[in-house]
Amino acid sequence: MNSESQKQMELSQENHWWFISRRLNIEVALRKCLGDTRCHDILEIGCGSGGNFGMLTTYGSLIGIEPSTYAAKRSRERLHTLSDVVINQAADDYLISKRGEFTVICAFDVLEHIEDDTATIRLVHQALKPGGLFFISVPLHQWLYGPHDVYLSHHRRYSRKEILAKLADSGFEIVYERSWLFFLLPAFITTRLYQRIYNGRRITYSPPETPFSAINLTLIAICWLERAINSLFKLKIGASLILVCRK
Repeated sequence: MNSESQKQMELSQENHWWFISRRLNIEVALRKCLGDTRCHDILEIGCGSGGNFGMLTTYGSLIGIEPSTYAAKRSRERLHTLSDVVINQAADDYLISKRGEFTVICAFDVLEHIEDDTATIRLVHQALKPGGLFFISVPLHQWLYGPHDVYLSHHRRYSRKEILAKLADSGFEIVYERSWLFFLLPAFITTRLYQRIYNGRRITYSPPETPFSAINLTLIAICWLERAINSLFKLKIGASLILVCRK
């Protein structure tokens, strides 16, 4: 993405229903797995412009890794304390020298951007302390792959079986699993079918803009309802997956 696209993406992170809903679901996973303590050494891979910093720094000191120079600069402006830092570097280049340094590593919608995701997962395992936790979110269903994924430079969407196997092969144990966007999955399927039937994959795509207020609030409400259901029942169907894995 160019700088203008990155700016639009940054603006969307504040108000767009998708980003708000993802944070809501990630917060549930953080509370469940980390409790109320603020004593963790946290690394966020692919931190973008820092939209998750306010949520993550509740649980400890933070290092953000971001390969985009523009996004890294913007994320530094969101840091809350002098102990938190942002490094403008690719994930593997940073992780390769780290061994047992972090109690928490996060990669929210990042692995699909990395060609050799298995190598990155293994480096994350190496960088975690014994018992450390790896929080991730990934898009599901390769058959949903479309212009949105192409624009965002996704190498893949995952099947549940595929991502669980890659994590297990790297030495991780799954301790938390939730799918989300269950209620909106039919809309995603309909959109992809339309694109393939009438436009193929030649359709142009631009960064997500926040919908009209009423639509945006309705979609947020739907995701709130889904989160409430997910707290009672473990949904395994959706367009995205949130996992927490223990070393």
